[in-house]
Amino acid sequence: MRASRIWRMSLLAVMIAVGNISLAQRSQADVMQFLEVPQLSRLVASGGQHAVSPAKTAANIFHNPGFLTDSIGGSVDLGITPVGEGIKYASGAYAHEIEGIGMVAAGLVYAGYGDFVRTDERGEEMGEFTANEVALYLTYSRRMTPWLILGGTLKPMMSKMDDETAIGIAMDLGARGSFCDDRLLAGLTIRNAGGIIKKYSGDSNRGKIPFDVKASVCYKAENAPFRFLLTLKDLAHWDLRTGREKLNAGDNLMRHLIWGLEFTPVKAFYVAFGYDQRKRRELTSTQVGGMAGISWGVGLKISNIEVQYAHNRYHIAGSLNSITLSTNWRRIAGR
Repeated sequence: MRASRIWRMSLLAVMIAVGNISLAQRSQADVMQFLEVPQLSRLVASGGQHAVSPAKTAANIFHNPGFLTDSIGGSVDLGITPVGEGIKYASGAYAHEIEGIGMVAAGLVYAGYGDFVRTDERGEEMGEFTANEVALYLTYSRRMTPWLILGGTLKPMMSKMDDETAIGIAMDLGARGSFCDDRLLAGLTIRNAGGIIKKYSGDSNRGKIPFDVKASVCYKAENAPFRFLLTLKDLAHWDLRTGREKLNAGDNLMRHLIWGLEFTPVKAFYVAFGYDQRKRRELTSTQVGGMAGISWGVGLKISNIEVQYAHNRYHIAGSLNSITLSTNWRRIAGR
């Protein structure tokens, strides 16, 4: 069976499964939540979890394996998101092209939650323990037509707290479409289709990981230095009410959208802004609006090194600062 037919059948099967649950009320995942933290700073600045990326970098596999394009062989990325109080997220990715086969990439996402004090039932201290989570990304993509790339990622993952361990496995599927000389990009991704295969010993159920479906577009103005991004997220969970919250159709629709804007006056520099309605509504303080749901960032390329910085506001009390370093060893080596 031809590879293109296998890809189309796989995507169709998953989309049929998604369609059966797309009108269900959103059920919150209770394990492996670190998978929801965006890793590529350029997309963090534009709003967060987009399924489309203007960056030509290996870290695209963390958002959509379809954006592992054949122009980024040799790309290396390192990212860090310190939260504070010993909590931090880190990631790394590398992409490689195999002639006649397609693109492959490997990535790692790590979440460390710091040290905790162990106590007995009387509250007496009995030392310390740590908690962390990690996911391995193994990605393959192939150009099916001049305008279409399909990709898939296998993700084994582990969550460890003290001497307890949970293990899961999931798959991401993604597609990338390019039009108008790459000024218009479209992306579709199905993320975290899988589950827990080994739970914590004290859990009464297997737990759910954060399954999601996203569709995105990115448009670069022809004669102006602006790029616009729009993502429709949470397509597998249309009703985004939390608890007994009353939510009208318009507000519910807006909570599915992420808006992004990039200003690129020169090729080696950009400024980006993003807005997430759902974060804005759910994380805003009742007394003060603050900057919840608003993100921004900058990127600068010097020689063969690109530095990206993003600030993503979650609440009046805190935010995430993300840094990504990108390079391409093939360009450095002159290959």
